[in-house]
Amino acid sequence: MKSWWSGDNRVEPFMHKVRATIEKYHKSGSPECTDIYNRAYEAVYDAIRAYDKSAIANVLAKHTRPTTEAE
Repeated sequence: MKSWWSGDNRVEPFMHKVRATIEKYHKSGSPECTDIYNRAYEAVYDAIRAYDKSAIANVLAKHTRPTTEAE
């Protein structure tokens, strides 16, 4: 099962330069090109998800009232 979905609009803008660079060294559509591109896509997707989780945690921390033992 793959951990990402192609066409994610948060990832795609970062992938244009990656593809161009890979294609300098490997034929477009070759197994090597595809594998490198997919691993890079996964890494960008994972970074965005980690950032999202961190940002959500920060927002929740700011808006969550601390509890006391009396409550």
